[in-house]
Amino acid sequence: IITTMTNTDGQWRSDVMEDASLVLGSLFKELVNIAGKDFVAFYTLFGLRPESFRVLGKFHEALAQIVDDTAKGKTPNNQMLSAPPQHGKTDVLIRAAMAWLMGYRPGIQLGLASYHYPLVEETSMESRRYVSHPWYQEVFPGLLMDEELCRITNWGTTNGSRLRAVSFGKKLVGRRVDWFIGDDIYPGREEVESQHLRKKVLRWFFADCVT
Repeated sequence: IITTMTNTDGQWRSDVMEDASLVLGSLFKELVNIAGKDFVAFYTLFGLRPESFRVLGKFHEALAQIVDDTAKGKTPNNQMLSAPPQHGKTDVLIRAAMAWLMGYRPGIQLGLASYHYPLVEETSMESRRYVSHPWYQEVFPGLLMDEELCRITNWGTTNGSRLRAVSFGKKLVGRRVDWFIGDDIYPGREEVESQHLRKKVLRWFFADCVT
């Protein structure tokens, strides 16, 4: 439906705007009804935002399905994905997924780690934008940001869900984590090929993250 309403540049076609508004209105209501229990629907819904419109491709749908299946226990808990940069994996698997999980599983404790602290700050802030968006309230009525827990890398929602984001090497010990995401743990190929750094990452992961 969406591709018929846009041209090759992804811009709205003026000749079908009237029909598009009717279609989108119906699609919006349908997606809102199921997005709270289905992450693919949630990600599809937020792709319709006028300020950040995007067409959901097969790759993104597959990523969203991984999140949905893992959250529902249909696939093993431990998942690893490798894909080229700028393919949208961070937005699907982290920014949107963390926001959805906070509503889907009340009280969930999320952990996020990356090699660079500014990177986890940015990712955390983008996830907060999902939660702060008016459409989020349509999917999860009454669920708001916790005003008493609103640091950039340590924030939560009013149903007890919480996200803690740290850079590589920082400790998560003593804090329950139900869902941990490691995003770009290595900054580049040189670090990946360093046996010393790989051992250091493994020690940190099993000593501080898994425990």
